[in-house]
Amino acid sequence: MNYFSKLFLFIFFNILIFSSCRKETVENLSDVKTAAANKKTMAAAVNQNATNVDEKIIVKQDEESMPVWLYGNANSNTIILMVHGGPGDIVTSYRTVNQCIAFKRLETNYIVAYWQQRASGESQGPDNPKYYTIPQYAKDCDKVVDVLLAKYPGKQIVLMGHSWGGMLTSYYLRTPARRAKIKAWVDIAGVHNGVGLIELSVQDLNAEANKRIALNQNVDYWTGVKKNISSNPYSSNPISYDCIKNIEEVIVKVYPIYPNTARALNSNRYIFPVEIKTDNNSYLRSYALPTLVLWGKYDFSVSKQIRDQALANSGSKKLVNKEFMASSHLPMFQEPAEFAAAIENFIKSF
Repeated sequence: MNYFSKLFLFIFFNILIFSSCRKETVENLSDVKTAAANKKTMAAAVNQNATNVDEKIIVKQDEESMPVWLYGNANSNTIILMVHGGPGDIVTSYRTVNQCIAFKRLETNYIVAYWQQRASGESQGPDNPKYYTIPQYAKDCDKVVDVLLAKYPGKQIVLMGHSWGGMLTSYYLRTPARRAKIKAWVDIAGVHNGVGLIELSVQDLNAEANKRIALNQNVDYWTGVKKNISSNPYSSNPISYDCIKNIEEVIVKVYPIYPNTARALNSNRYIFPVEIKTDNNSYLRSYALPTLVLWGKYDFSVSKQIRDQALANSGSKKLVNKEFMASSHLPMFQEPAEFAAAIENFIKSF
């Protein structure tokens, strides 16, 4: 079995590493609302008079208990809700890879909520395929949003999705009632149009391979890339991560660790075939909220052509686009200072 065939045995999106947190409470929306009715605000419950937020809550819905880690500046008016990739990624990896430079910087100015989606990480529930659907995950996201708004009255939510998280957040925002709960949207290499995901990845890899071969750079490797994606287009995703070791412009080499639990694998197995048949582009015109689009120049996992479709279809009244010149699919780890600055400048602008 050749190298790329082995890569293809892995699932399509990055799972990185597990992390742990220090405090845990249980949050049900009804419980939060009851507490809010008995107090002027929830500030005392979450110690908002303190400088830092450092807490783990559990959001329960449809047989699933989903942890949400909260870190950051308690005095901030903004909560960034991080919606991870996959499906099946570990959300706490955003706080651990590359010393968490980008997200720790964001936590100095905002509260960052790291939501672990169902069927992955520390989330607990049944391995039931009926829950492995995009509408179910959007419903879960809405529950998390409601819990956060009830827990932190008066604060605004910036919804931030990465990769599969871009598919999930763009699907979530289809509903006007849900959009009304969100102040702004940050899309990090999101799969708005899953229909073209594989085809466009193949196109981009072929173009990059042709460029490198013409420059006489690692000709054998790039010739192998062309051969493998020609015979098996679905190998384009794992190859899109592997190839950065042969792209000197990407200085920080970060690679995914793939799903290692049965539920994470199973959720991906059921959702991915639906994801690549789902196109949210036609809905984007109705999303008027401020939108920040972030992409790596050398992202061959989610094509910049998908980004360009999103930009062309966006109805945002404040649309900002930022491309990271030394990044692939993981700019938060590859160019952390620039990544954090882009988000800070965006939030300051509205």
